[in-house]
Amino acid sequence: MNYRTVVSLKDFDFEISHQSNLLLLGSCFSDNIGSKLAANKFNTLINPFGILFNPISIVNTLNDIIEEKDFGLRDLHFENGLYHSFAHHSSFSGPNKGEVVNLINQTRAEATQFLNKTDVIIVTIGSSWVYKYDNTGEFVANCHKVPNKKFSKELLEVSFIVEKLQEVINKLQAINPKLKVIFTISPVRHWKDGAEENTLSKSILNVAIHQLVSRKGLVYFPSYEMIIDDLRDYRFYKEDMLHPNNVAIDYVWSKFENVFFSAETIKLNKEIFKITAAKKHRPFNSAGDEHQRFLRMQLKNINTIKMKNPIINFDQEIGFFEKQIINPTH
Repeated sequence: MNYRTVVSLKDFDFEISHQSNLLLLGSCFSDNIGSKLAANKFNTLINPFGILFNPISIVNTLNDIIEEKDFGLRDLHFENGLYHSFAHHSSFSGPNKGEVVNLINQTRAEATQFLNKTDVIIVTIGSSWVYKYDNTGEFVANCHKVPNKKFSKELLEVSFIVEKLQEVINKLQAINPKLKVIFTISPVRHWKDGAEENTLSKSILNVAIHQLVSRKGLVYFPSYEMIIDDLRDYRFYKEDMLHPNNVAIDYVWSKFENVFFSAETIKLNKEIFKITAAKKHRPFNSAGDEHQRFLRMQLKNINTIKMKNPIINFDQEIGFFEKQIINPTH
């Protein structure tokens, strides 16, 4: 008897390889998948404005990147001794407003440059609930612990989400007609909104995204369903019982590999993993012949991979291994 409801995956009409440039935007689940891609040496840019939960903040971020927005002091808000941008994560906040603006604009410029060569955008949306700053009427990506009384909480409608996402996708595909967009819904439950409110929020996202993915170049990857309907057990969650743990993330990653990577790319990932895992090796005797042979073998393996895949960057690993090699005395 089958004791699981395994989610069936569709075949997609494109593949991701190490030659692909990947932009990831959205919730912390984007960070999780992005970290997997980065660890396997894919060329990625992950949440250049920080974690984003709602679709409008994702749309605004893409528009700011496309339009090369120049942020200024007018875009900052002072609260609790720090300057914040409602369009950015708190990691951009700081006590010096000039430094905050410079960091924001530097990151935006890098994101614009990366977007111009992006092949695939992976968008993970977490919630249909949004917060509007009453003083300006703007939807915010992060409230930065500003008092709740300064915001209005709203639930987005399906039609509004579809309209705004379609508008920004049109701009993106005008820049690059071959661009692919992968949509996912975050499996992280927004429990502070309430159980019923979270379910309603996710349902709205599901309907909106599935109205969108009928268009060419847009696909849906069911990471949400894998966690909620397939794994569906608290042993696959962290201690907060809301965020998927590493076992769950690894499971989703394995499914992602199977549908978006070729057999050759999966094999290459395994070879890369052996090298990155070798960095964690702790020898009994770093000067011993055995460890010195081990280090040279890693450099040889890196060279073998780079002969076929010169685009993959192993500078960090090469430096790590070369630093430990003891040159023979003559």
